Amino acid sequence: MHWVVFAGQHGAYQYFVNRALPVLGEFRTLWRLDNATFTHGRTGLRDEPLPPLRDFVAANKVSDETWRAPSSSGPAAGDRYITKYDLTDWVRNLVFYGVYGTGRAPYGSWYINPGKDYYNGNHLKQELTVHRESRTGDAVMLNMIHGTHFQALSNDSFADGKMWGPWLWYLVRSDGPPQVPPPPLPQFVHSSSKHAD
Repeated sequence: MHWVVFAGQHGAYQYFVNRALPVLGEFRTLWRLDNATFTHGRTGLRDEPLPPLRDFVAANKVSDETWRAPSSSGPAAGDRYITKYDLTDWVRNLVFYGVYGTGRAPYGSWYINPGKDYYNGNHLKQELTVHRESRTGDAVMLNMIHGTHFQALSNDSFADGKMWGPWLWYLVRSDGPPQVPPPPLPQFVHSSSKHAD
């Protein structure tokens, strides 16, 4: 993982260049953030509080990372469920997404993806973005740059030198999602002579 940090920038530009990855199904970056500070999740489709850890009751577990919400009254119609997939989004919508807090903890952590060419799949692909970790309560933010959620299993080989990114991880003090777009991504030139023109 390469980090590019500029003075005065609230975050870091990141990218990854393959140098001997094994055959993989998923490839991602992931942040586990403080659950008291980062209480809300935002994607291109939804903007809402993350479910509190107390709602993940073992007796209510239905299947892999899916629980019947404590307010549900049994198998009757209208039951509400909690899953780590509630805040997924279409790859085509992934302009920016992340987690944030309000009130006394007005901070936001965002992934800003200016392009989609390094993602696997196409404009119809959905992917996991943010969720509450069911065991620890962490606010989780994922950048699934080669994800397999919502599709058949995938085991892929990657060419040496394949690049994913850049994207901006943007950490900022703000009460909610950014109201103005962050600065544009600068042009990166890979420093390896093997890739130079």
